[in-house]
Amino acid sequence: MLIYLSRRGQSILEYAVLIGVVVAGLIGMQIYLKRGMMGGIKKSADSIGSQFDPKATTYTTNSSSSSKQYRGVG
Repeated sequence: MLIYLSRRGQSILEYAVLIGVVVAGLIGMQIYLKRGMMGGIKKSADSIGSQFDPKATTYTTNSSSSSKQYRGVG
């Protein structure tokens, strides 16, 4: 009975270590997955056309206003 419990404990420990290694691998790959997704989004945005860049874009604005003054009666 004691041998059975020790093997069961070893099996549980092996599974816990295996799960820990898999989780550590996924956390380590997280930055690469993010960079890959960001690259895909940038590629899609670039295929749409050039994006607005306030430093590289020139624009002019014209504005005019007019007003009338009404004099009160009295």
